[in-house]
Amino acid sequence: MSHTQLAKKADCERSHISEMLSGRVERFSLARINRVLAVFGASIQVSYRLVSDDRRSPTLPGSTRSQG
Repeated sequence: MSHTQLAKKADCERSHISEMLSGRVERFSLARINRVLAVFGASIQVSYRLVSDDRRSPTLPGSTRSQG
């Protein structure tokens, strides 16, 4: 499949396909990369887990922790 054909199927620019295939993916969102991968039946899956410190409970950015 050519870069042009892939770009059309993934609904993005051909130059973006060239950049991605060259390993320059920093400027692209995961959603855009997933659209390209979806053409081939693949996707990116990101997971995370919080690791708590025994001395305090974990908090997420923007959340508040009660003092007590």
